[in-house]
Amino acid sequence: MLDDDTVAELTKVTDAFIPEFQGGDGTAIDAPGSEEHDAADAGDVNQEKIVKGRRG
Repeated sequence: MLDDDTVAELTKVTDAFIPEFQGGDGTAIDAPGSEEHDAADAGDVNQEKIVKGRRG
């Protein structure tokens, strides 16, 4: 288990580190877990089929 001082220090450095990440447009991303996205269109989803090869 980590003591309270260690947890506080980890939280502090993590909070300082997160803004360094940038999205594709060069702007800083928000905190993890705040991502927003739309569902993929059914036509964009491909179903692959695994076929067992025959040895001859």
